[in-house]
Formats: sequence, structure tokens, C-alpha cells
Amino acid sequence: MQPSWSARIELEVEELKVSWEQDGSVTVRLFPYGLSRADVESAILAGP
Repeated sequence: MQPSWSARIELEVEELKVSWEQDGSVTVRLFPYGLSRADVESAILAGP
């Protein structure tokens, strides 16, 4: 099943910025580059 949200990932100077859009609402979270790739992937795929 396809998720009902979309995500935009931006590489900022000091962190990774993820913006999720769902039903016209936007949720933004910032992740420091020190997090493991697995932790970041899990957080992104979990959605807003």
C-alpha cells in the first residue's frame, strides 16, 4: 500500500531536514548528521 504522505529531504549545513506533507499539512524535523543512516532511514520511513 502506498503511503498517504510525501517527503522532501534537504541537506542543510549542520543537519538533514525532512519535510513531510500529508493532507495539506507539513511536518518538519531536523536530524543531526551524527545519527546513523539506519536511524535516519527509519525515522523518514515512519512518516510524519
